[in-house]
Amino acid sequence: MLDFGKLQADVIKDVFKSKFTGKVADYKVYGFIVIDGNRYIPVVYKNISIFLIPVTYCLFSLAIIDVGIAVKKMFENIKDVEELKDTKTIKQVAGGIQLKELKTPDGKTIFVDESLLKPFGQGIRYYVNKDCDTVVYVKGAKEYLGLVMVTRKR
Repeated sequence: MLDFGKLQADVIKDVFKSKFTGKVADYKVYGFIVIDGNRYIPVVYKNISIFLIPVTYCLFSLAIIDVGIAVKKMFENIKDVEELKDTKTIKQVAGGIQLKELKTPDGKTIFVDESLLKPFGQGIRYYVNKDCDTVVYVKGAKEYLGLVMVTRKR
């Protein structure tokens, strides 16, 4: 399960550190979105993954929340998803990056950077849109936890 407290602490440290150093923050927090009737605060990490914090667990100040609709669009087609099978295979590629191998119901292989999945914790399931396989949605026991971008293996 995603540790919402640790994630929020990491976001706060990163955002305020970036204000002092002048560097771009790794995290960006957006206004709430609704998925399957649940309200979430999306947290974007390096533009390659999104964590969803249920509004009831959110402790962020409005000062760090940005306005934008791009994140909401990422979750518009979540109704047309199919579950991916975790093959329990990790492939290491150049640069030491470890890729988790997932399979669609029709047998297509999808790779996701293992380091992007670790914050979501254990007992998670993976889903992909039937028409677009560039995003893997991550779901816990009951609700969505976020998404990660697919890694193209060369």
